[in-house]
Amino acid sequence: MSSLKAPTYTESDLRAIFGTSFDTEKFASLAINNVVTKQDLLDAINLGSSLLSDADVLNELTLKPPHSAPPVTTLPILPYRFVPLRIQSGNQPTSSSAILFQEAGGRDSIFRMTDAFYNSAFKDPVLASFIRDRTDPHATRFANWISENVGHDSSWSDERRTREIHNVTLKRNGKEFVGSSPSDRSTAHGNAWHSEKRTTAKQGQHFKLPDCRVWMRLHFWALKKAGIHVQSPSFAEFYCRFIGHYVRVYEHTAPMFAREAYRWSDNVANLAEYERNGRMVDVPDNYGIGAHIHSITSEEADDPLWPYYDNFEDMVGHRGNDDNFYPY
Repeated sequence: MSSLKAPTYTESDLRAIFGTSFDTEKFASLAINNVVTKQDLLDAINLGSSLLSDADVLNELTLKPPHSAPPVTTLPILPYRFVPLRIQSGNQPTSSSAILFQEAGGRDSIFRMTDAFYNSAFKDPVLASFIRDRTDPHATRFANWISENVGHDSSWSDERRTREIHNVTLKRNGKEFVGSSPSDRSTAHGNAWHSEKRTTAKQGQHFKLPDCRVWMRLHFWALKKAGIHVQSPSFAEFYCRFIGHYVRVYEHTAPMFAREAYRWSDNVANLAEYERNGRMVDVPDNYGIGAHIHSITSEEADDPLWPYYDNFEDMVGHRGNDDNFYPY
């Protein structure tokens, strides 16, 4: 079983929290590959570092990211256990998935994840081109959707019933047409595909494999920024399969890359390279799977049952001896 990775913070994360009290020189002395771990921050406080002069500030950082996310209620960390997806006309939340949802911190934790994700997506050149209007409450809507489909509440449906819909200008091959603002997932994705921020050649084009890989990597990184993988390894592994199911709707080859996307943010060298280049240089803008298949293991490329295994034994039996094959 692979070890859990400690939460890490970039200079921009800490600067957003501490403002003028941020100590650049101290950060540089603590940072490895441009990130600082939570434990290093705790040690810095114990040593009276000027980087973090108030222990309460670090506690605030631990509980919420440097954005507008609500705090998370601390829960006991429970041992890993496998919970299968239940697929009928889409994933069906179960009492077991609802328990994992609460174990991970409930909707507050999920919002911390989606808020962190969109703050990354707004800056990523691939994902930002899909976001027609940044003022829409993207993180709230995404958190509602996850909560309803995993946690068994009705927040997504409730919000949709009260959502105001209006006309918007969209583009296809450089030509404008009138569409509607997002009323559900399908219209939200239609807005993304026809965003005027995309190049003319790509306007109207659906999500392709490179788009899905970048999306999953940043999304699972956001899960870790929110600390969900530490709070509930069971939820994190379940959620990787959950995303593996839904991403298939947009690109049928994308699910086999979900586990690689989860592992990507475990490597601080990957994160440093991404921050340095401002994009994922190892994800080619090529739609053919042949340009991407080298990024995953042979087991991942030849596992037609994932993410739909009914039990843990069958799932790990397929993976062979690779301890890093699954994110738990």
